[in-house]
Amino acid sequence: VDALNSLDLCPEHRKADNHLFVNLVSDFEKVVLDPVVVEQVVVDILKRHGDRVSSLGIVEVETKILCALSRDSLPISLRLVASNPTGYVHVMNTYVEAAEDNSSERIFKLIGGTKASLAGAGDSSWEGLNVNTPYPLTRPFDHQRRAALRSSDTLYCYDLPALFEAAVEQEWLKAAKNGSIGAGSRPLMVLYSTELVVKNANSASPDDWTIQDYLNGDLELVQVNRGAGANDVGMVAWLMELRTVEYPQGRQVVLIANDITHKAGSFGTREDVVFKLASEFAREKRIPRLYVAANSGARIGLADSVKQKFKVAFKDSSKPENGFDFIYVTKEDYVALTADRPRIQAEPTKYQGEEVYKVTDIIGSEPDLGVENLKGSGLIAGETSSAYNDIFTMTIVLGRTVGIG
Repeated sequence: VDALNSLDLCPEHRKADNHLFVNLVSDFEKVVLDPVVVEQVVVDILKRHGDRVSSLGIVEVETKILCALSRDSLPISLRLVASNPTGYVHVMNTYVEAAEDNSSERIFKLIGGTKASLAGAGDSSWEGLNVNTPYPLTRPFDHQRRAALRSSDTLYCYDLPALFEAAVEQEWLKAAKNGSIGAGSRPLMVLYSTELVVKNANSASPDDWTIQDYLNGDLELVQVNRGAGANDVGMVAWLMELRTVEYPQGRQVVLIANDITHKAGSFGTREDVVFKLASEFAREKRIPRLYVAANSGARIGLADSVKQKFKVAFKDSSKPENGFDFIYVTKEDYVALTADRPRIQAEPTKYQGEEVYKVTDIIGSEPDLGVENLKGSGLIAGETSSAYNDIFTMTIVLGRTVGIG
């Protein structure tokens, strides 16, 4: 509270993007503390003063504390970093200052088993950094959140599990106020989540796969705990266990969401495979499947290898607004683009006294450029029909979604 009072004295124009550092000092460094309990205390304090924290432009609160995990263990230095990127729920990451292997330098190590790590929340962006690393000018995934808001008035997909957690916590608070549950019956953790990631079981590079690997039966869905934003596919899925008021022992659901920041949230064949396998996983376990949709439909791809080389034959190069006659590539680029496999079709012609190749067709070499994406759309349409008959399904549209229904 004293720190907030100090910030109140700052000029009005400085109340934005502030980072608050609190160093808790004790006379007895062997104080035994559970990081999960400390996390909860910090979050409760931030919730209590949430409006004031927001009005002061505080985007991150960092707490440092020296404590021991048990009476027999050595004291350790914890760093708890709390933020509220969505404006609805506080996200916490807890690190310990640890000595780097084969070095005397101290680095941040993310603590597993804490509330944030078990819930799949947070960004773990400090993992492996030197403890003296300067603070970044921007927070992780600020760009993705702004892009999601700008392109489709929606959320960054990796913020969704934290929002589900906040919704369940609200239900527990309502039940406590109504007197329908006892004060100590609410579990400390109301959400556990793991990300469902597609891997190629028969490849040295398990993350490098295509729809052909799926058709060959080489792909599997793996539960992993990894940091936010580690995806290279515009479709993300989680297995979540929600400990609700109605079912405090926990019920599982599969959550699937578009990443609107990955190629505008469009569907390529890889996105279709992730959706298909995650939905099949839900049907096999007979658990609900939730889909949060924010996309731009089937992908119309661009052949980047051609895009980087083609040139435009303008009618008047001094006045490009008058239009052009054709697009072309040089003789050297034509040889490069047709050496191993034809990525274009072109016919020789003359332009400004030089022999060039007029492009008539673009084939490309990159995956997911054209109609194959519609084949993938048919794949997930059939899967959704099966899921509709077998399990509970729900689709929530955020912002914009494009498709055939």
